[in-house]
Amino acid sequence: MNIRTLERIVQQVLNKRITDYGVGKAIATFTGLSAGAVSTILNKGEIGPRSERAIVENYEAWLEGRAGLPNVLEGIDDDEVPAFTPVGLVRDTTSGRVMDAKKVNPQLVGHVEAKDKGTDEDIIGRISKRFDVVDQMVDGMVEQIIRSVIVSGAPGVGKTFNIERRLAYYEKDFQLKIVRLKGGASAIGLYQALWNTRDGGIILVDDCDSLLDDEQSLNLLKVALDSTERRIVGWAKSASWVFNPDLTSDEEQDKFLDKGMIPNTFEYKGQLVYITNRDFAAQIEGGSKMAPHYAALMSRSVYVDLTLHTIRQRMVWMRHIFMSEMYSAKGLSREMAEEIMEFVAANAGRFYDLSLRMVGQLSDFRRIGPNWKEIAEVTKMK
Repeated sequence: MNIRTLERIVQQVLNKRITDYGVGKAIATFTGLSAGAVSTILNKGEIGPRSERAIVENYEAWLEGRAGLPNVLEGIDDDEVPAFTPVGLVRDTTSGRVMDAKKVNPQLVGHVEAKDKGTDEDIIGRISKRFDVVDQMVDGMVEQIIRSVIVSGAPGVGKTFNIERRLAYYEKDFQLKIVRLKGGASAIGLYQALWNTRDGGIILVDDCDSLLDDEQSLNLLKVALDSTERRIVGWAKSASWVFNPDLTSDEEQDKFLDKGMIPNTFEYKGQLVYITNRDFAAQIEGGSKMAPHYAALMSRSVYVDLTLHTIRQRMVWMRHIFMSEMYSAKGLSREMAEEIMEFVAANAGRFYDLSLRMVGQLSDFRRIGPNWKEIAEVTKMK
């Protein structure tokens, strides 16, 4: 596709001369491309395959929604028209499906995906229910009713915060033993954590998806999460940090333990919470290499999918959390908070990280001064 073809597409959408609108602004507004991508297109006169696919998909979605509505854009200011989407409708960014905009938050126009159903309130209700279930499962673990919980969801939506807040209460007031694995771990680190909670306590695994790519780690998890009455964890490989209790005397074992060594087999009586960004169900359905392991973990554990995998779900939930409890803690007025969320919704596809962490950083930028949007574009956007 060359620049002339793109101009004809934009002309058809605008139904006016593209020069009256401005080539760069028209392309950015009606294709969803970043300013940098548009600049490259205008300089080279050619469009890369990735940008071309995005343009074609958006254009086809616009045509599908516009069918039977020939006058939908008449009298509407160009700035108010979402990318390739008729006024009053919203586009599914994946399939091109078009639906009534009144059923969703107007800030999310152009950011609705096929698996999303219902109103914003419906989505908030479904996600809130799942967070409540996670809280109940943590309580069940503390009472030693539940052995393990796997919590799946998009990064930066409050998974860790809610679980940590609940565990911290039990850790402080009930002296619950908690071993945390965060930011990366190996099979050896997991085995050591299992040893440290062998007589009771909870392992909290967070942001350690590398364990899910390692067969040895997965096999350890399957044993630790098993539903059998007795769970015997073992390390079959020879290593300098393990010893065989069957081949050593009690006195020798005490010496090895004093040196920080671990038996190569022991009974595990602890519990485990695994927080992950991985969608196990999608991995299994897609037939990934690790799918059999994921299926085994799901069958052994309580698996809670927070369903925060689409842009709309994340946007609705982020807005709910930010506007209900987060903005005031950041020292913002409600008007400033609304301004931030409008900016996020309008640029949802451009952020490197669409998360509550990112919204918190935008809040800091907003407090710095009036050019906060420029700071965001430079530091947080594609």
